[in-house]
Amino acid sequence: MAVVQNRLNWERFRDEILAGIRVGDTAYLEHLRHDGYGFSFDVDSLPVPYDKPVLIVAGRQDTSVGYENAWRIIDNYPCPTFAVLDTTGHNLQIEQPQVFNALASEWLDRLQLEKRRQDVQSRSPSVK
Repeated sequence: MAVVQNRLNWERFRDEILAGIRVGDTAYLEHLRHDGYGFSFDVDSLPVPYDKPVLIVAGRQDTSVGYENAWRIIDNYPCPTFAVLDTTGHNLQIEQPQVFNALASEWLDRLQLEKRRQDVQSRSPSVK
């Protein structure tokens, strides 16, 4: 699961991922492992493209999810940042923390700008 294997990455995995797995609902997690999970909507085929900022980050060496399927849905999201990080597996926030944090910070900034834009539009009188 880990591409970059070192002490720091092990400690972060142990503290951030493994700790949660150990206290998790094992019956539910086993159900997810066998049956997968679904979203409340079909991410592969949206009725209308989602026009808000989206961040899709995938690890190039992720053996759990992969990155190619994520690219196939990109047309559903016209405001995306899409990144595939090399030398990274499923826990890319641990293996490439600087890149992950930079991407996440930029996405949060875009969300804030979008909210401000919507707030201004909602306060502006309609032009007739």
